Amino acid sequence: MSDKPEKVYLQFVNRWVVKPTDDGKHMAIVFDMQDGPVGVALDNNNLGLFIEQILQELAKLTATQTPEYPPKELVAAPVPVTSFGFAPDPRDSSSTVLMVVVGNVRISFQVDATMLQTTCKRVVASAKELRPKTAN
Repeated sequence: MSDKPEKVYLQFVNRWVVKPTDDGKHMAIVFDMQDGPVGVALDNNNLGLFIEQILQELAKLTATQTPEYPPKELVAAPVPVTSFGFAPDPRDSSSTVLMVVVGNVRISFQVDATMLQTTCKRVVASAKELRPKTAN
């Protein structure tokens, strides 16, 4: 499918649900539309690529906005991460690649190295504050 399809009939979604298929090999995304339900099923690899594409499009929309750092509040539901890691960005020396695994889905993010360093310092500082004090 090309990035710029010809005319496409769009419907607005009333409700949606995401859940594994009965065999557990795919993730089903079902949309409740005006004309009735529409469902698609993606395997784990394609689901990860789909999520990355959505995030890339969101990044384009927000590229002209100045981010609020740190954010005043988090309005998203936390997603349990099964593993994560960092690697140098091979294309941008001022960035780091954050790789996140959620279940069987792998997603990577490009993170500004300075922002990452600042965040890590804050995490370490708050972790020190949370350490139980021992009597010596």
